[in-house]
Amino acid sequence: MTVKDFINKYFIEEIGSLVEERPFVSFVLMSIGIEFLGKCLNTNDWDDKNERSGKTFDNALQQFDSLKKYQAIPDLYHNLRCGLAHRLMVKGHVILTPDQNNLTGPDYTIGCKEFYNDFKQACLDAIANKNGLIKKNHNEVYNFEASGMTGSTQVAKTTVI
Repeated sequence: MTVKDFINKYFIEEIGSLVEERPFVSFVLMSIGIEFLGKCLNTNDWDDKNERSGKTFDNALQQFDSLKKYQAIPDLYHNLRCGLAHRLMVKGHVILTPDQNNLTGPDYTIGCKEFYNDFKQACLDAIANKNGLIKKNHNEVYNFEASGMTGSTQVAKTTVI
């Protein structure tokens, strides 16, 4: 599966199908998906041990136009992504709702529908390689396999003989 196909199938289609009925689950997946999009912005190996997740996440917020407004939320990586990925709870002054954003603070409300639309646009920009941002070869075929032991996704380049 190519990176483009992966983004389309899992980030756009599958998360999109969850937004209405399962907004909380959608938030978990989108917050982790932003980090994945950030990984697409560099030439490092998918599993580069020197690449910091927070920097990768923040880079996606800075580079994808539709995600830039979320930079207004202090330490979003820690409060949203890490909170949801590690504890299934947001931290800090972040509030999650089903509908629209209110990013004026001191409590920052992220609405699932609006967040998904912004996330989806970032995904579409990644697929189209808008502004030449994507450094990974997103047409190359990779194996995106779920690891039964760790629950993580392993990425390996596929060689066709």
